[in-house]
Amino acid sequence: MKVPVRGKPFAVKIEDQFNKELLSLLKANRVSQAFYDDVHSTGGTPPRLYGLAKVHKPETPLRPVLSLPGSCYATLKHYANIETSIAEMKKILCEDQIEEDNVVFSMDVKSLYTNVPVLEAINIAAGKAYNLEEKPPMDKSTFMQLMRLAVTDIEFLACG
Repeated sequence: MKVPVRGKPFAVKIEDQFNKELLSLLKANRVSQAFYDDVHSTGGTPPRLYGLAKVHKPETPLRPVLSLPGSCYATLKHYANIETSIAEMKKILCEDQIEEDNVVFSMDVKSLYTNVPVLEAINIAAGKAYNLEEKPPMDKSTFMQLMRLAVTDIEFLACG
């Protein structure tokens, strides 16, 4: 017998919280209506945490993976202009869709990036982004707030 859920479902709570923060940025004129309309989430699914086995390690530990596709947080990815899908990159490379001023690179991470404090990484990324000729379409503090929204305090499902 299923136990009835009280209040809003978990996915709706996550999405409401995300959209509430975006709305506050819109009302404070820190993001445009177009940005809000594009990033505002409806019908998203909660992020999911799962583990991938590190078969090359003794006792096969798990590498934690937080999957964001379909979640409200994934909508912010488009504004970071970062593509991490190997299949998508292969398609772009094969179809020669690379603009002359774009850069493509590959990394084999030896040291764990997870050892870098998140807020420090956000500060470094924002500093670099706002030293570029083409800056993000909002002020630096709004950019940093959106980055914090996208990578800190993310609620997710794990094991049901």
